[in-house]
Amino acid sequence: MNLPDIILTLVQQGKYPILFMLYLIEGPIAGFISALIASTGALDIITVFLLLVSGEIGADIVYYYIGKSSSEQKINRILAKYEKDGVLKVIKDTFNRSPIKALIFVKSVMFIAVPSLILLGRYQSMKIKKFVIWTTIICITKDITILLLGYSLGLSLESFVQGYNIYRIVGIILAIVGIGYILYKSYQEQIESFAINSLKRIH
Repeated sequence: MNLPDIILTLVQQGKYPILFMLYLIEGPIAGFISALIASTGALDIITVFLLLVSGEIGADIVYYYIGKSSSEQKINRILAKYEKDGVLKVIKDTFNRSPIKALIFVKSVMFIAVPSLILLGRYQSMKIKKFVIWTTIICITKDITILLLGYSLGLSLESFVQGYNIYRIVGIILAIVGIGYILYKSYQEQIESFAINSLKRIH
């Protein structure tokens, strides 16, 4: 069963807590696909928005508390796979210089988001109250953008959707995402290097 089928099945069965968990794991991709489906009337876009935002904020807080409650040794073990060419030091230094700008940046860059949130919690570069406020603002802004793009695309393709099938359109989009992933893996070092150098320039 593919992702669109899973989302529709969960909605039809009223299993919104499980749909919430799906957003917690899949995040933006599941949200975008849900917005596409919502444009056909099969899913309520407000419900999608509330679940998606809650899931992302919840995940951020969990990562923050993993960092806050873990020892230095455990942190080093958790983040060992992320360490490369001093990436973690750059993230830590950037949070110390400008925590809000750094948070906005890392939340937009998938491969450094998780270690960054754990480090943020570990070194308390931003206290929990301030962190929750800012991650909420960032998540709402980002998720509204993702959902608007998906919903608008679905509406603009409405006549095509009726004649061609929403699942095939979602399949095409997933294929594009897959191609994007392949390109990312092919140029991963250059992309990561660019992201880290951008992070260094944050003041």
